[in-house]
Amino acid sequence: MTSPNAPAVHFEHVSKIYRLFGSRQEQVLDSMGLTRLLPKSRQPKFGEFHALRDVSFSIQKGERVGVIGRNGAGKTTMLRLITQNFAPTSGNVAIDGTVQALMQLGLGFHPEFTGHENIVASLNYNGLVGAEFEEALHEVTDFVELGDFLHQPVKSYSLGMQARLQFAAATAIRPDILIVDEVLGAGDAYFSAKSAYRMKKLALSGCTLLLVSHATSEILRFCDRAIWMHQGSILMDGAALDVVRVYEAYIEELNFKMRKQTEALWAEVDAKREALHEKAEGAAAPVVAQEAASPAVAKAPQEDDEQTESAGAALPKWQQSLFAAMLDDEGETNLEGLERWPGERGLKIERVRILDKRNRLTDKITSGDPVTFEFGIVAEHAGDFRFRLSILFMTPEGIGVSRNFSPYYEHNFADGEVIRLRLHMAECLFTGGEYVFGMGLFKHYDMIDGASAVRYDLLSRSFRLRVEGKLVFDPGLFHQPGEWVAASSPPNVALLEACAK
Repeated sequence: MTSPNAPAVHFEHVSKIYRLFGSRQEQVLDSMGLTRLLPKSRQPKFGEFHALRDVSFSIQKGERVGVIGRNGAGKTTMLRLITQNFAPTSGNVAIDGTVQALMQLGLGFHPEFTGHENIVASLNYNGLVGAEFEEALHEVTDFVELGDFLHQPVKSYSLGMQARLQFAAATAIRPDILIVDEVLGAGDAYFSAKSAYRMKKLALSGCTLLLVSHATSEILRFCDRAIWMHQGSILMDGAALDVVRVYEAYIEELNFKMRKQTEALWAEVDAKREALHEKAEGAAAPVVAQEAASPAVAKAPQEDDEQTESAGAALPKWQQSLFAAMLDDEGETNLEGLERWPGERGLKIERVRILDKRNRLTDKITSGDPVTFEFGIVAEHAGDFRFRLSILFMTPEGIGVSRNFSPYYEHNFADGEVIRLRLHMAECLFTGGEYVFGMGLFKHYDMIDGASAVRYDLLSRSFRLRVEGKLVFDPGLFHQPGEWVAASSPPNVALLEACAK
């Protein structure tokens, strides 16, 4: 029985602790309560793993919430508590409504049964009968598009086929709460598009959605709110775009440090190989002296960052200020609180300004009007630098709209010197709506091979731009200029064109 005012999901100081035993035998004895009968010297010793630590949150009915975090952060444990597969170690979990969970491919499906038989069993289990059952069975059969495979045992299905079957059966009815845990990644692009449309319909129908995914694009596409889990605790809970922006910067920081450590490791290997080669050729210099003199052997600098496997859950220093206002009193964006992706030391983006057709500071323009984006670049130390800028516009859901690259610039900077670059659009061709944009400052960026890019600085999804459209309904994102001409010139075409004028 659901209550109209109660939240769909409510966690209050919830913790979940797993015992870690040295053997399966000890685990069985403990689960049966027999360990208390053993002498003290034979009592099994076990460790503890805190999957969740004092977690509290509420999800209202109809909310679409994404859950992100690294492996082992506690995401799946949290979802299993919502499905009431097991009880928390401490705290209270309250669920109001029916729950349908897609958490593991093949779960609940009998591998010896055919796809059709499993669909029938699933619909019967969910209480569908009569005309409602027949309608749902027909709808699921059409959605999965398995053809003759529908009447083959599920054990012969590929992962993608299993994903189709399970997703279609689970969403044939509208549950009060739908949980999706990384299942969509098993399908192909066509199935993912169909599933996305189906999920969107469910979400808009009032179903409460919890989506767990490592793909932040999916979180932005389907969810209005996001929860970032880290080592069993909630590290951040807020608007999906804000949480994703910080999380992406955190992941990129980890990746950047790993790349630096890998480069240092390979440099050390190369240096040792070269030293051995020189020794084999009778080089006079000792190998140890060569290694000490070689800058390539030096380890990557160790920063005071968080230990990802520790019990702590604090953010690193570079990420402690999470949010900043779009424009300060002078209309310039304050970059101190924004999440920078790591990069080479040397140059940083210092400020961002949006100027309208009258050269006034703004964050709102009209479609078709001119607009200018001004960027300040500051040098962290003196030197000659070669660089280029990039600005990427996206929808809040993460759909790319436009990207502009500057040419390469060269400049001899003094320490702390600031230069300004501008991107001027004579006519902003975006349709009406809200957009987010970010900037990258690159030492090198190959348009063909973006993976080889070397950046100084990057601010992802950090700024907003509102565009007022000129049309009441405009389904696109971009007005592409073009000219219509007739392939031939019959008299009636010319007459119609003349009338149109």
